[in-house]
Amino acid sequence: MTEYAFNVEGLETDEPLELVAGMPYTFEIIHAGVLEHEVLIGQNAIEIADGMHLDFETALLDTVEVKLEGTMADNYFVVGMSGLLEFEMYPEQELSLTFTLPEDKVGEWEMGCFIFLNPEATVDNPSPTHYDLMMVLPINVVSGN
Repeated sequence: MTEYAFNVEGLETDEPLELVAGMPYTFEIIHAGVLEHEVLIGQNAIEIADGMHLDFETALLDTVEVKLEGTMADNYFVVGMSGLLEFEMYPEQELSLTFTLPEDKVGEWEMGCFIFLNPEATVDNPSPTHYDLMMVLPINVVSGN
């Protein structure tokens, strides 16, 4: 992850990441930028005003068992949970996200960051978000059957 981009080793820019339902995955996420970012994976970005977006209508991992592990302030952590909507990433932070998607998640999804460019922006007085600057990674989940 860099400023306004998700880069996947072995994929061209804007090339979708393909995941197979039923297969276990671990995403190794490295924040190589200098700004705080958030990571959401979902469908149907919600437009709040004039082409500005904030959040997804549906979260990919909302009902999926996940494990999130990494470091924060030099302390190692592991969190296991059922359902994950989003998580924050700080400069130089590295996290691992482990999950297996069920067949009902087959479809087109996206990974995105919806932090406002203007730190004083609000939902009522929005600014463009990182997503609006194309901090988006298309993800296709295909059937494992």
